[in-house]
Amino acid sequence: MSKKASKKYVYVGLGSIQVRVNKKSLYKSATWRVISICMSFSMSYYFLGDSWEAGKFTAAYALMGTGLYYAHERAWAVIRKKRLLNI
Repeated sequence: MSKKASKKYVYVGLGSIQVRVNKKSLYKSATWRVISICMSFSMSYYFLGDSWEAGKFTAAYALMGTGLYYAHERAWAVIRKKRLLNI
């Protein structure tokens, strides 16, 4: 892998399980997740009136949403690549 290509990716994981991740998608996922967590907690607290319940809902939503957003980003990257290659 060239130096330029290696700068595009970072390895993340726990213990012996490591996954190569596109840095741009990872950063976009993280920044969007912060915005989404703030919005989710605010709305949950407004409707539920209990910070503990709002926090539990927000935590569950954040965990699920982060993975789904990353998968969505990578799927669109594959679609773009296929269009460029006319596959």
